Amino acid sequence: MWSFGDGLASSLQSPVHTYEKPGTYQVILNVGDNRGVGVPKIADYVVMNDPPVAAFKADPISSEFYPVQVEFTDLSTGAIDEWNWQIKREGKTVATSSEQSPTITFTVPGIYTVTLTVKNNGGSDSATKDNYITIGTGSQFTVEQGWNHVSVPMAVTEDYNTVSKLFDGIQTGGVPYAVFNNAANEWVDVPNDYQVKPLEALRVWKEDPGSIVITPDYVKGGIFTRDLKTGWNGIGIMAMQPVPANVALASLGEAWNKTLMFNPLTQRWEYPIIRGVDDDKLMYPTVGYLIEMNSDGILIGGE
Repeated sequence: MWSFGDGLASSLQSPVHTYEKPGTYQVILNVGDNRGVGVPKIADYVVMNDPPVAAFKADPISSEFYPVQVEFTDLSTGAIDEWNWQIKREGKTVATSSEQSPTITFTVPGIYTVTLTVKNNGGSDSATKDNYITIGTGSQFTVEQGWNHVSVPMAVTEDYNTVSKLFDGIQTGGVPYAVFNNAANEWVDVPNDYQVKPLEALRVWKEDPGSIVITPDYVKGGIFTRDLKTGWNGIGIMAMQPVPANVALASLGEAWNKTLMFNPLTQRWEYPIIRGVDDDKLMYPTVGYLIEMNSDGILIGGE
């Protein structure tokens, strides 16, 4: 008599038995003759799972502000014994978890790649989503069809340190890049090898429809200054998330009157932020602003 360890048995000599669930089962064979039942033979058998299939989602997958909590949901199929989450930024693992559906707090801006590996006794499977989570609006910016006014929130690496490198892949239709000239009170053309610097607004024309997302590589650290003259100047702010204008422009004191942001979707300048009136409104990284100065000042950014 066979006992299969799952509550079922068979009196056949060589039965075929199907297990409904994976696991370890103790199989007992009792063999007898006309003199009675002999010593039972006992063995443990492991029934293997099919390998699982990894899948997941996260919410939110982008945030202007940080720190921010991101909820990860396991969507894997199959029987699973182990979960292994890996979060990477710039190729380095910055967070891990063995929970099935963890909540992870992101405190540093950047673009993150997420990998989930699931295992059972039948094998393992991994799912990776490259550049899946974006934290901080300074991590990347979008160039739309038409005029765009942008700035970099930190110093960029050599791969992005000229306007032609920063805007590589954008069809400009031959329209030159430009910066705002205070003395001339207008945008003036700059050459392709013009150096990209924080705190300065850059203008670029995109000829073709659609948008392009640019994700520069940054050089962390450093203090930067920019001399601003009475009248209009083109600027950017050094931050990786939106900050109030009275914070971003604190180094200027009362030397500024108002600042303007250009909307590339409407191709119009937005209503200004006015010092002392609504200067608690947010200014955004990667946006190129015009600022009106009532006297000379020094804009300071970085850390």
